[in-house]
Amino acid sequence: QLVPGDILVSYTDGVTEAMNYDEREYGYDRLLESIRRYRDESAGTLANQILWDVRRYAGLVRQSDDISVVVAKVK
Repeated sequence: QLVPGDILVSYTDGVTEAMNYDEREYGYDRLLESIRRYRDESAGTLANQILWDVRRYAGLVRQSDDISVVVAKVK
């Protein structure tokens, strides 16, 4: 059950499996850090910031999977 203040983040595995030039994955811990960093923003801004964090991490490395994020905030 969701209560006011909860944040629901749904994402495809392409988010956590996004690779950088060193062939290291973005990972779950970086995703959690991004969510924590931007948790006070609107749902749309939080989703966009997560995507930007993944892009910054991966740089120009071509990704082999889709990268999608959906955020819902309970008021």
